[in-house]
Amino acid sequence: MSGRAPKLFPKCLHPLGSDRVSLPFSKAVGNTYGTFSMAFHRDVEVRGDGGGEDRIIPVAFISTYIIRRLHDLDLEKDISLMKMISQYLQGTDWRINVLSTSTLGIRDYLQPNFPRNPSRAAELRAIGISTVTPGWLAKIWPGLKTAVSIVSGVFSAAVPKMQHYVGPNVHIRAVGYIASEGSIGTVYNPQELNLFRSITGDVVECLDVSLDETAASLVPAWELQTGHKYEIVLTTRNGLWRYRMEDIVEIAGFDPRDGTPILQYVERRNAVVRLSMGTATGKTLTDAIFSAEESLGKIVEFTVLVDERVMPSRIGFLVEVEGAVGPDAHTVVQQLRDYLSLSSEILQRNFDGGGMNSPSVRIVKPGTFRDFRQWKVEMTGSGVGQTKVPTVLLDDAAKEWALERVVQEL
Repeated sequence: MSGRAPKLFPKCLHPLGSDRVSLPFSKAVGNTYGTFSMAFHRDVEVRGDGGGEDRIIPVAFISTYIIRRLHDLDLEKDISLMKMISQYLQGTDWRINVLSTSTLGIRDYLQPNFPRNPSRAAELRAIGISTVTPGWLAKIWPGLKTAVSIVSGVFSAAVPKMQHYVGPNVHIRAVGYIASEGSIGTVYNPQELNLFRSITGDVVECLDVSLDETAASLVPAWELQTGHKYEIVLTTRNGLWRYRMEDIVEIAGFDPRDGTPILQYVERRNAVVRLSMGTATGKTLTDAIFSAEESLGKIVEFTVLVDERVMPSRIGFLVEVEGAVGPDAHTVVQQLRDYLSLSSEILQRNFDGGGMNSPSVRIVKPGTFRDFRQWKVEMTGSGVGQTKVPTVLLDDAAKEWALERVVQEL
């Protein structure tokens, strides 16, 4: 989210499943509905040396690559698929109209997948879009049993909202510890959203965060210690050599079956608010704002920046809440100060001594972070699936964009 161009990582055609990371929907029982981007963003021309063959390689999300391979979707099959996706993105009415009239308007071989069903169309219209109603999606899909998504790291903030939509009887499951750079681990316990078994076809090393950032501080799997924090370093079959992921994990333990390390994602190494008189990590900031949710109101999303409107500067929270702020929202600033003081003796000393002002909390208008992702897509040329709301906002243009949408300050 720095505003820089998206990173490109080469992917070779290894045998399917050779990365040893099982997709959560590959063994699903019953019907599975998945949403994935099938689009290629652009092509890269690779020229062979010494008269070798030139190749055109498409650029896409890693999930796009996986799903295309599973379903044998090559470039020649894209035309009808893209037509369907473009219509899909126009809204829900066309899908309901398909049920009413059985008229799809694209390739005939897709028609059988959208049979006429007027009663179902009427049922969906009656339910409508009622996001404030708990279990709204379960009314649309009464057979919904499990929702699978990325739910750790910055995405964990969306879990309560996601559970509100699907209702208490639908299980939310993690997809695994998978990144564009490579696969790091599988879900260890389906009931736990942030525990991953470190098993992959690549080489995973761990850099002790308490030591110097050198190769000498790399720790092999058999020397990892429970409760210690490490940064993931990857060497992959696709060409990465000791690539620093900047992901900090904690060793939660070891699988009793074979001693494989069990990882718990903690935070990004570079997600830190740095002030002249102290620092706060992304995890600390996340825990702080959610500790005040009962008073603030249901948090949709948030980000943090350095608030320099007054000196000394302070930690500034930009928060989107669902509906109006809570009746006790006036207490949130003090709650955040108290939480941050408990998290760090340095912060407490500077709060008490006047070296740092109390945090600021500004409320942004509804839909701000949804629009932020779209803005970043347009600015960087990356895709929605790779665009996150950062815990710590560093880019000046992004700060200006977000601050224009503030509607209230606590």
